[in-house]
Amino acid sequence: MTPEREPAENGLAAASTGRPAPLTDATLAERGFDGFVPFTDLPHSTVPAGEGIYAVLRPAASPPAFLAHSPVGHRKGHGPSTTTATLICAWVPGATAVYR
Repeated sequence: MTPEREPAENGLAAASTGRPAPLTDATLAERGFDGFVPFTDLPHSTVPAGEGIYAVLRPAASPPAFLAHSPVGHRKGHGPSTTTATLICAWVPGATAVYR
């Protein structure tokens, strides 16, 4: 009897490496998701405002480049920036899902 694999945290089957399969628009489309919109097109798109499941995906698994300071400004007197060293240490190598 072969033991059953544990489901991956993101709901996708684990790859032969034992690691979860990358979360991509293709794997989400296979599971019934639709309406993929590039991040740069969001201000001009008709993304539903109601309840639902939303994900922010990166098109590449390469390490990201982080800005030294956030361009969004301060909120309630606090700057949103953290050090690039903190971000680099927190980044999961090969990650494709940024938010879900």
